[in-house]
Amino acid sequence: MTSPTHSVDTVIIGAGLSGLRTADLLHRQGRSIVVLEARDRVGGRTHSDTFHGARFDIGGQWIGPSQRRALALADELGLQRFPTPTGGDQLLQLENRLIRYSGLIPPLPLHSLGALQAAIWAIESRAARVPAGDPAAAPLAREWDEHSLRSWCERYIPTSTARDLIYLTARSILSAEPEEVSFLYFLHYIRNAGAIDPLIQTRGGAQHWRFVNGAQSISHALAHRLEGHVHLGCPVSRVEWSSDGATVSAGGQSYACMNVVMTMPPPHRTAISFAPALPAHYGNLAQRMPMGHTIKALAFYRQPFWRSAGLSGEAASFHGLLSFTFDNSSHDDSVHALVAFANGRNAARVAAMPDAQRRSTILEALALLFGPQALEPYDFVAHDWNHETWGAGCPVAVSGPGTLTGYGEGLRTPIGPIHFAGTESASQWCGFMEGALESAERVVEELARRTP
Repeated sequence: MTSPTHSVDTVIIGAGLSGLRTADLLHRQGRSIVVLEARDRVGGRTHSDTFHGARFDIGGQWIGPSQRRALALADELGLQRFPTPTGGDQLLQLENRLIRYSGLIPPLPLHSLGALQAAIWAIESRAARVPAGDPAAAPLAREWDEHSLRSWCERYIPTSTARDLIYLTARSILSAEPEEVSFLYFLHYIRNAGAIDPLIQTRGGAQHWRFVNGAQSISHALAHRLEGHVHLGCPVSRVEWSSDGATVSAGGQSYACMNVVMTMPPPHRTAISFAPALPAHYGNLAQRMPMGHTIKALAFYRQPFWRSAGLSGEAASFHGLLSFTFDNSSHDDSVHALVAFANGRNAARVAAMPDAQRRSTILEALALLFGPQALEPYDFVAHDWNHETWGAGCPVAVSGPGTLTGYGEGLRTPIGPIHFAGTESASQWCGFMEGALESAERVVEELARRTP
């Protein structure tokens, strides 16, 4: 094995929220730890920056009332939050129709509403039968995993409108196309959030609050608490391991340790070589669970013109370029902005465009929703998460048909001294900051059981 230059109890790979919270909890227990991060920053899929004197999120940003771990940690760290603006009507774009409505339910034809409610009931009743954290143990796991979300919907949902709204939900929360998503994975994702509504609702749902200083402020605060233990610009290249421990090589240094905690999404594990190689299902999972593709755009305006038109800024579309938009103005309402997301296949299409064309294409899509004033922001930012040097893709790794029942053991099952955290491995709120924190708590419990 490589001769180590440092020795610690636990090496944590990744300084996103799950890695930093794992380190924080272990450090409180008196364990010696080091966090190795390939990027030059902490925060993983949260990334905040200052625009026009206010903080905005380029990455993940929202938190909801049922995400108790994230709320408790934010309160402990003294981080302020504020509600997403929801005053005014919402917009739903279906094919060539633009539907304006208030409340939770768009004014669809009665047969479409009935079919949609039946589809939601069918999906949620099946999701309730999926064990949290262990989808392969569901009674019909193999049957559900053989289907993509699209193939299941085409078989069991009779109307195209109801199907499109389910597909819109999947594209919005996973940044993937319905044919790319295992139906079992979709059920497990819903099971982890409790139902579909908490995933898609603003008031009372997962988009209820934002952080005054951005969501990355959680990671900044944890890193400050771990000062001296977090090493940036240190991509891990190799892990040599046995039943007794491991040696981790990163940035020209090597660390002997009793435990390794990997917190990156499964597809990013392939950047690290293991000696001996991990069992086949770990590598197979990593190759069959790609990241979603998201382009997040912020358009800044002198005035919130959508409010003057009686609109909330919230819009959703399956057939249009933008899956969803929100009023993304600053906490003190001094800087006005709309945030827009191109997800899945639409993100890939926009990503291939030159910057100027990408800007004009996104703004034209906003104008179809909110009118010609959307074409004239005084500033515009678009971030393609698939172009990240380290940790490309957002918001979450997505399991295709056959993956969970074939290789799901590689998602979170420890092997020797190597343990796995990260929001993909969560049994509650997978894909969210809450899931990252839940996975950190689980892996710390695993390490406590491993301690002689």
